[in-house]
Amino acid sequence: MRWQSAAWLSCALIVGVGCVEDAPAPTVERETRRLDGGGTGDAEPSDDGPDDGAPDAQGRADARWWPDDPLADATVTGPGCVEGTSAERDCPEGGTQSRVCGPAGWAPWTPCPALCLEGAPRAVEAEADAGELVDLGGLVFRSLEPRAWVTYEWVVVERPAGSVAAIVESYFDAGDPAEGGVPDDASTPGALFTADVPGPYVFELYVDGGAGRCAAPLARVVLTALAPPLGRLRVTLHWFTEGDASPLDGDGVNLDLHLLHPHGSGWFQFPWDCHAQNPSPAWGPDGPSGDPWLVADRPAGPGPEEVIINTPEETAPLRSGYCVGVHLVSRSGGGAELGATYATVRVFDGNASVGEALEVLDTVDQLWEVGCIDVAPGRVEVRLHDRVRP
Repeated sequence: MRWQSAAWLSCALIVGVGCVEDAPAPTVERETRRLDGGGTGDAEPSDDGPDDGAPDAQGRADARWWPDDPLADATVTGPGCVEGTSAERDCPEGGTQSRVCGPAGWAPWTPCPALCLEGAPRAVEAEADAGELVDLGGLVFRSLEPRAWVTYEWVVVERPAGSVAAIVESYFDAGDPAEGGVPDDASTPGALFTADVPGPYVFELYVDGGAGRCAAPLARVVLTALAPPLGRLRVTLHWFTEGDASPLDGDGVNLDLHLLHPHGSGWFQFPWDCHAQNPSPAWGPDGPSGDPWLVADRPAGPGPEEVIINTPEETAPLRSGYCVGVHLVSRSGGGAELGATYATVRVFDGNASVGEALEVLDTVDQLWEVGCIDVAPGRVEVRLHDRVRP
């Protein structure tokens, strides 16, 4: 008996089917789904269904195909998409992602959750002048690879005494941060901050990658807020009212900071008293550098308010110093129920604090005469009076 080829034997076993020796085996048509942009996918079949090679009712093979990139955002159409159904799969680094079938086919896969990073948080150090706008998000993400975090929560963990500045998403007026702004939006990494008191500030950024807020911060920012150059006179006012549960709502106790020039003979006299109604009078014999500037005026607690003079005059020839006062303008949002207001005045010679005073105020129109400031070459001294009238 003569041996026959394997191809011939296989043909003989198929009843009623003609066969040509060494002819190629029949092929089953497979559909390669078209992706966004016209490309095709050639990756391994998915688990959408069994791949038995049998054609469906329309004569198409039932193999299912992922795009080349298993995490691609391409919208995939074709067999297996039934409107209203959804699919889910594991992400390479843990967690799952899903997609929904709609009228136009499969929607893009939801992002895989970002994992909490291990190890120490990213450390960033920066310097800025007090009163200068700082982009915290820019400091961190300028050199850090962004990921698909769901929330970004900025927290102030350390700040100098007297500081009440808040982190915001944007300022109402970037030229006047004291006016406040839109609260920080946790859905964006951006965050703005303007230091209101010189000194060190520490911020931490906590993120949520979709599986809950990470226990450790992603980044830690140390910001040093610098005071104006030495020789610059600064007077600041902060206050706290014990019964005001919402001190930033603009409805509480309103204090005004006053700085009286040595030529002035009394409070509220124009032009020698610098305050909210006279915020930038012309004083200096050397031009604007000797003029006072009311940097911030808060209509209600807790401040800050601040007066700056770049080049204060020597006070010995003037036979008096620059005098500081605090006026309790109004008490609203509860009147007597607000309780006492604790006011703090600080005097700075450039970076150096040269004086501080605290007083308790509780009556409209009270005037706290804090004291006077003597200025000499290379020296600033404060003489406290600490008198309250009436």
